[in-house]
Amino acid sequence: TYGDTLHDLLAEAVAVEAGRRPEREAVHRFLLGESAAPPRIAEIDHPPPGMMDTSDPAIFKGLRPAAFWLDGSRHEIRSWRGLLPRMCDLLARGAPSEFVRRTERLGGQPSLRPSAPTLDWIRIRDTGRYVNVNITADKIVERARRVLIAVRGQQAADSFTIEPAGRTAPANRPRPVRSRAGRPSPGGADYTGKQPGAFRLDGVRHEATRWRAVLAGTCELLVQEAGLRRFAQAVEPIRGKRRVLFSADRSQLFMPIAIAGGDFFAEGNLSANDTVRRAREALVAVRGPHGAESFAIELAE
Repeated sequence: TYGDTLHDLLAEAVAVEAGRRPEREAVHRFLLGESAAPPRIAEIDHPPPGMMDTSDPAIFKGLRPAAFWLDGSRHEIRSWRGLLPRMCDLLARGAPSEFVRRTERLGGQPSLRPSAPTLDWIRIRDTGRYVNVNITADKIVERARRVLIAVRGQQAADSFTIEPAGRTAPANRPRPVRSRAGRPSPGGADYTGKQPGAFRLDGVRHEATRWRAVLAGTCELLVQEAGLRRFAQAVEPIRGKRRVLFSADRSQLFMPIAIAGGDFFAEGNLSANDTVRRAREALVAVRGPHGAESFAIELAE
């Protein structure tokens, strides 16, 4: 309905700024004019230690899931096959038509179909769509994350973690700060859950309030310094485990960031730590081994 769509759009706008969705009741009161204050962000319990970051999904082979966490809530699952349908059901709840509209934009997998070709396709409640679960654990986690980002935006994925079977702890204990796949960020700093205010390069402060802006700003400065052709030749060999991170072809990237007015692109679907890491790698690639020594992050207060 129109009301549900308006509610979800407002909730998503708040989530983009604050990193998590507001309480549904607060949004409802705000829309009715009963509250002049913007919707309050719900206080949430963080998942316990031992959770596994989903930003690099290629780590789940051989493991069995106990649950996944989303927006601070624990959702029990008995197998990997249950993860993707459960995630889709949660995201479609209350606004199935909006869920269908947003997921139809996804290219390639996961393809949500209006019919089930085989028994391996599970129906998503109230949407008239089916999703394939006959895939590996890693791909299931990756596709669940892609659906979450398509419906709620990139920042919503920060609240999505996997609880492997056998790893339990009190739910009121804070989640450990960690970077993707447990790797420390450059220089030992960890930016998970933090917001940038600016980055400094060669003693000059450049305002950047989003992690993507840190990478985009660094790349733009390098293009101005070295020229687009030399910059592209230097950074194109920088790759992730399974994907391209810099390219003149935006279709090769999951979430392309336009560089040099759209003549070149960088991958924007990265964690905070990996965004900083890629900015440093680009500096080293263009300037040489000591190219990132003057690069520093200034966090927002």
